[in-house]
Amino acid sequence: MATLIIMHGPASSQQFALGEHRLVMTGRDNQCTFQIVDQQMSRRHMQIKRCGDAGGHAAIDFGSANRVFSSGQRITEETALRDGDEIRIGESNLIYTASDSPHAKTFNGLLRKRGEHINKMLMNNSNRG
Repeated sequence: MATLIIMHGPASSQQFALGEHRLVMTGRDNQCTFQIVDQQMSRRHMQIKRCGDAGGHAAIDFGSANRVFSSGQRITEETALRDGDEIRIGESNLIYTASDSPHAKTFNGLLRKRGEHINKMLMNNSNRG
């Protein structure tokens, strides 16, 4: 099952299974589907939308003051999420895991995958110079 896991921030290690939700609102507001108490987050900061029957998801900035970033890139429109994508909202970093992710079973696996993703990005950047 696709899951959002807070890796860093005020609500660190909190998890939210996206399950059958077609649309999830994330933010500080207690009416949000996935409330994160982070003072740098808007009351309604980001939406996660299920895309089709395949179980994929997309992130949408809900007009937040501090923006939404996926894998280091600012989201300006609906953006498809891939397994292991890091989402930054406010002071919180979340990891998106897809339902078929072999890493979704353990928290340590997610940390390892995150490290691999960061190492790949650093290697790609060093090869450009």
